[in-house]
Amino acid sequence: MTLLQRRLGSSTLWFCLLAYSVIFILLQRLVFPRLHLPADAATLASACLASFPVLLYGRIQSPWSSRSAAERPGATALLYLFGLDMTFKLVVSLSTPGLDSLLRFAGLSAQPAAAPESAFSPILAIYVCLLGPVLEELIYRGVLLSRLRPYGALFALVLSSICFGLMHHDLYQGLSACLSGLIYGYAALRYSLPAAICLHIAGNTVSTALPLLKEAGTAGSLILLCLVFGSFLVALLGTLLLVSRKKKQPRWLSTQSSPLRPANMLSSPMLWVVILFDTAYTLKASLTLL
Repeated sequence: MTLLQRRLGSSTLWFCLLAYSVIFILLQRLVFPRLHLPADAATLASACLASFPVLLYGRIQSPWSSRSAAERPGATALLYLFGLDMTFKLVVSLSTPGLDSLLRFAGLSAQPAAAPESAFSPILAIYVCLLGPVLEELIYRGVLLSRLRPYGALFALVLSSICFGLMHHDLYQGLSACLSGLIYGYAALRYSLPAAICLHIAGNTVSTALPLLKEAGTAGSLILLCLVFGSFLVALLGTLLLVSRKKKQPRWLSTQSSPLRPANMLSSPMLWVVILFDTAYTLKASLTLL
């Protein structure tokens, strides 16, 4: 494949990702409210319809099917990645008051773009805990990550995670999603796409259940404490164990025989259009002047 063909292919990919964000916003903010569709149903329908261009691109290009056989994940590895994901989410949550103070010092206030907990419903739970993770993993790990893989595993992991975080159009949720994207991307690269999907479903499900545990009295608070402390302990012990091992460069991170230069991808104008659009909308949706 020539450099020109790769650039045309990458431009098409970024255009599809831009269409994903634009279609989702238009459907959820303009189209479905005029049809008086409930907010939860509108979110689910918007995600499904907006995903179509990227998934169609992935179907035509078949990027993930071209990958070599991956290592099968063990239960211990999945538990460690899950604990790391929950720890990242906890760190972002604990950092929120400090970040809020910095924003207030700058004359700004952050507000969540997501639906409040009081508006949570069974339909929204299905989207957040099942359909959303599946669609997002197919798009950002199944299509984007694998399309970026020839430019280097680390480059693909970081850039796909940044795009994944910006796509949420919410300052704090996007920061958490960016960190989680590193976990899901690692699982997809080293193990498989289904492994990343399972981790994403588990992470969203537990995050959704946490506010409910707060309202469940003493028993719920005890379970919540065990989940938080257990996740942190698993992440800490697993990380210390990995650091203590002296191993050669992992196979999933190894350099290919003729890797493409990341600069070739970074020179794509459509990439920066996507990043600037999602960044601008995130700031517009999340920040207000005091």
